[in-house]
Amino acid sequence: MSTLSELQEELAEVNAAIKRIRNAGQSASDASGRSQEQAKYYRLLEDKERLERRIQIVKNNGRVPGSGVIFGGN
Repeated sequence: MSTLSELQEELAEVNAAIKRIRNAGQSASDASGRSQEQAKYYRLLEDKERLERRIQIVKNNGRVPGSGVIFGGN
């Protein structure tokens, strides 16, 4: 299980990658002219959502935010 700081660091990396793609596009070329495909934008958005959920769970002492037992649900 990852620590809160590890999850936050990974989220920062994902946010940086998303920002790079927004600013520079999906692929990049190096000095020799070779083109390299960067991480898929939508995959990064999914990773961001997953990390944000995991951070909330860690901050909530292992409980999923918004979940709880409801008794007598009339």
